[in-house]
Amino acid sequence: MGTETELKFEVSPSDLGKLKTARTLRRRDGMPAKEEYLVSIYFDTDKHELRTKGVSLRVRRSRDKRVQTIKTSATDVPFSRSEWEHKIDSDELDFRAAHGTALAPMLTKRLKRQLMPIFETRILRTTVPFRKKGSRIEMALDEGQVRAGQKWAPITEVELELKRGNPANLFK
Repeated sequence: MGTETELKFEVSPSDLGKLKTARTLRRRDGMPAKEEYLVSIYFDTDKHELRTKGVSLRVRRSRDKRVQTIKTSATDVPFSRSEWEHKIDSDELDFRAAHGTALAPMLTKRLKRQLMPIFETRILRTTVPFRKKGSRIEMALDEGQVRAGQKWAPITEVELELKRGNPANLFK
C-alpha cells in the first residue's frame, strides 16, 4: 500500500493550453514532456456500494500496460489517501490483486457478481517532473472526457502529485 498525496485543479481548456506551452514548465534536462493516452474504467455496483464505503476501483490502460488501482477516500491527512496498484494482464478485474487492500473485506460473492463498469475516462496526459527542496513532484496536465453510457463531459485539469519527499513542498 502507498499513500497518494495530490492536489487537483479544474482549469479551462484555454488555460491548460497556455500551461502546456509555458517555458517554465519545460523539463530542465531539455527533453520534451512525456505524453500518454490513458483509458480508465471505474467499477462499482448499480447502488454505488464502493463509493458509499469510500473505495474506488479502476482498471487503467496505457498502450499495452494495464494497472488495477484501489483507492480510499481521504485519510486523516488532508490531500492524502491510501492507494494499491497492481499490474494485471487484461481489462478484467483481478480479485486476487485486491488481497490486503481496503476492498478485500467487502469482496463477497454477491459484490463480485454485481461489480460493473460505471464510467470511463479517456485522457491525454502530459507530465512534467519537478524537484523542490529534495522532494519529487509530478505535474500532470489532463485533457479528455468522462463517459457514462451516452452521456459525456469534458475534463481539463492540472494535478500535482508528491512522488517522494516532504508534503509541505507540494504546497510551495
